[in-house]
Amino acid sequence: MNKLLLVFVFTTLSLNSWAKSYIYLHGGPGMNSNPEFNIIKNKIELNGDKIFFWNEPSSLRPQGDTYSDAFAFEASVKSALNFTSEVVSKNDLVKVSFIAHSYGSIIAANMINSLEIEVEDIIFISPALNYLPAFKNILNLAVGDFSKEDKAKALELKNLIGLMGNTFDDNWLKAFSIALTDKVLMTHYFTNTDSFLNYFQYFVGQFQFDVPAFFGVLKTMPQQSYTRLNYTGKAKLIFGKQDPVSKVSEQLEVSTKIFKDVEVDIFDRAGHFAHIERLDKFLFTLK
Repeated sequence: MNKLLLVFVFTTLSLNSWAKSYIYLHGGPGMNSNPEFNIIKNKIELNGDKIFFWNEPSSLRPQGDTYSDAFAFEASVKSALNFTSEVVSKNDLVKVSFIAHSYGSIIAANMINSLEIEVEDIIFISPALNYLPAFKNILNLAVGDFSKEDKAKALELKNLIGLMGNTFDDNWLKAFSIALTDKVLMTHYFTNTDSFLNYFQYFVGQFQFDVPAFFGVLKTMPQQSYTRLNYTGKAKLIFGKQDPVSKVSEQLEVSTKIFKDVEVDIFDRAGHFAHIERLDKFLFTLK
């Protein structure tokens, strides 16, 4: 074996020993990871890392995992677990890392303890583990929008919010049926229009917002309850400073209950999609 080949083999082995394999769990419910696949995949893999994008079960994507309206949340957790296991098996991985956005943190918290592999890193972006306040924040955004152009709808929504319980009861479902008619609701998730347009250009066809899946998950989500995760490292929690949905004051306490140690990073000039609006800063946190 010549010296050049030896150098190549040594360099390749060295790079592989440092490379990480990420599983990306998207936000939602009713959403998918197609925008992240198009926006961040190539940038993350430039340094030799790998990232694999999970998509929740959806009737819009019949080639994927089967959607079940009666067991939507449970099926999503099982889907993410099976997806991770398949990635591990196909790529002969001995450890894996997770990047979870918003609702994806709930999926992660419900499946990581079922894994039979070492979890190297956990990064939660705009976590919504304490999900009732996060979802209520969304509804209040819609109230604000409707109060400008449809005061009757704003009042109806506000009344429903006052009646909502600690699980996703009929009042929650009725409230979201109204809120989802707010045509500018998602603009509040971003601090600038360019990021918003860049992200949602990939929300088309089989990757558009899945309304039945959204309500299916809400109707089947169990009451909030988490156990300490089998992860001894320091979890990274990333929040957008201008995020109106996942707020540090509402999310940090639950996060510290499931992790032994956490590191909080607040991205300025970023909303709910901090990893998109501050992509360079996000990539730096992965190093």
